Amino acid sequence: MLKTILILLVLVGAVLGPGYWIHGKFFTGQSVQVMTFTAGEAGRWTSGEFEVTTDMAPLGLILTAAGNFKPNTTEDQVPKDPYGATLYYQDAPLHSIVFSLSPGAVTNSNPVFKEHLFYMKHLQAGKYRLELEPKVTPRMTLSDLKLDVKAGIQEPDGALAAAGVSMLIVGGVLLFLL
Repeated sequence: MLKTILILLVLVGAVLGPGYWIHGKFFTGQSVQVMTFTAGEAGRWTSGEFEVTTDMAPLGLILTAAGNFKPNTTEDQVPKDPYGATLYYQDAPLHSIVFSLSPGAVTNSNPVFKEHLFYMKHLQAGKYRLELEPKVTPRMTLSDLKLDVKAGIQEPDGALAAAGVSMLIVGGVLLFLL
């Protein structure tokens, strides 16, 4: 009976934790535009301009990209390339972040990435564009970069996601100890 309760705790934790978070970040809202990036100098990428209206809030910007690297690297040398993303509003920088792209394992030499870059609760109507630039010389070659502009997304509640992860961990540890 206890084992059944712990299995249910793990399942509910998986749904409320990672499942809820992934659903909120990537599967809510409506895709209003998909922009293709163009390659520039020194590994820079620029999206086309996209129009935003205030009724699109909350808005999410999701990057998808394909990667490629030499598969003959050792297990302890998994590529992890840091990039800077700058969001421009009316040709002036608005927000900047740094994020990393990594395939997770050297056996995945042709990874596909999906990164939630920006969440904007309050919008200013106008023209936006996104620029990406490598922070170091990239070990992976990127291709097929697209920016999905999603309107009406629902940002996951951090407390609920944390509670789910806690349930998942507690249930998993107790199952292991039985």
